[in-house]
Amino acid sequence: FPLRFISLPRNSGPSAARNRAMELAKGHILLFSGDDILPAPRFVAEHYEWHTKNHPEIHAGVLGYARWSPELHVTPFMNWLEQNGTQFAYGRIHHGERIDCGLLHTSNVSFKSDFIKKNNEFFDERLRFQEDSEWALRLQKRGMELYYNANALGDHYHPVDVDSSLARMRAVGHSLKDLRGISPENFHRATHGFFAKNLPAKKRALLLLMDPMFGRWIYAPLARLVQRRIFADRLFALAHAASLLEGLR
Repeated sequence: FPLRFISLPRNSGPSAARNRAMELAKGHILLFSGDDILPAPRFVAEHYEWHTKNHPEIHAGVLGYARWSPELHVTPFMNWLEQNGTQFAYGRIHHGERIDCGLLHTSNVSFKSDFIKKNNEFFDERLRFQEDSEWALRLQKRGMELYYNANALGDHYHPVDVDSSLARMRAVGHSLKDLRGISPENFHRATHGFFAKNLPAKKRALLLLMDPMFGRWIYAPLARLVQRRIFADRLFALAHAASLLEGLR
């Protein structure tokens, strides 16, 4: 089969690269993967079979499983990121089920080319973060349904610790101002409604707990201390929420 390598004249971000690839792709199925994903032997076959046998509908998409690579030392913190954290949410979904489109990520996902091009829905190149979830919301409005195939395996070779993850969350928070202008609905979704008017008392209290000062001086140091020892999901979540707010402010 033909293999084509495309180079852009300048680094315009992941959205521009994916859009250019989609424009040039000639296949029936578009399969997205990350540059830190090592495909398992049946990676392509699982996506292909689900599109041709399990879900041949033009509007069906398939999310695969981006697990941590066996070559890495996986810490409790990395397990949290994979199962229930800010990166993936595999602990909340099950093989074979239809899942919320907000869980779409471009590390391991595929669609019918005809559906994307028929609806003329491409990535918004103004976004450097949250571009995949913003795209997913538009696809969902066009009737896209997303299914989870845990057997479409890709090994995620990307060592990460608390500090690098919190730095990424600050960058995501900083970029949310762009998302707010482009898609208020997606901003509301990405921030879990914490910036809506008439916020309930419980959410106002949670917002105080997520203050960046608490994150910098309490949550982050504690998270660093335990990241290799225990699965401290609430602590990790608070540290990441505080970093997101720090970037947003």
